[in-house]
Amino acid sequence: MRFIKSLFAVALIAAPFAANATPISVTESGAFDTRGGDMTIDFGGLPGSDGTGGTLTLANALDATFDLSTASQEYFDLFLDGNAAGRYDCSGNSAGGVDMGCGGTGSRDTFELVLSFADLLNDFGISMTSLLSDGALSVFIDFGSSVDPNFGQNNSNTIDATLAYNSGTAVPAPAGWALLALGLAGFGLGRRRNA
Repeated sequence: MRFIKSLFAVALIAAPFAANATPISVTESGAFDTRGGDMTIDFGGLPGSDGTGGTLTLANALDATFDLSTASQEYFDLFLDGNAAGRYDCSGNSAGGVDMGCGGTGSRDTFELVLSFADLLNDFGISMTSLLSDGALSVFIDFGSSVDPNFGQNNSNTIDATLAYNSGTAVPAPAGWALLALGLAGFGLGRRRNA
C-alpha cells in the first residue's frame, strides 16, 4: 500500500513536466535558377511532434516575386518526403481550397502558403507526426514550366520554409521544479520516518 501511495505522489509531481512541450519553429530556405525549375529544402535534427498540431509555411523571401497567376502553367507541386501534398497557385485553384495569401501587382506575385498538419492529414493522408519521427523532413517544390525566377528582384528565386509545432519534449516551468523538489523532500522524509 505504501508503495502505491509513493507511485501516486511521484505521478502528481511529474504531471507539470508532462504537460509542457517545447515549441519548435525552424526555417530553411531554397532557391531555383531556371524557368520551371525545382528546389529541395531539407530539414534535419528535428524533434518529434507531440501530435497536437503544427504548420508548414512556404513563403517568398524578402523582395521575391513569382508569376503564379495562371493555373495551367504557373504553379508549383509540393511533395513532403516524397508524398504528394497538392498543387498551388495564385489564381484561386490551389489544392484543398487553401488560400495562398497572394499579393503583388500585375502578374508578379508574392505568396504565403500555410498548411496545417491537420489539413495535410485530412486532404492528403500525410501524417506530419509520422514524417517527423525520424528527425528529418524533405520539402520538394516543383515549379510549372512558365514560372520564372528572374524578375530582376533581390532574392527573386528564394522560398523560405518554416516548420512550427510542439515537440514531445517536456519543458518544466520553474513552478514545476519547485514542486518536484518539495515532493522529493517530503518523499525522503516520509521514508526516513518509517525506517
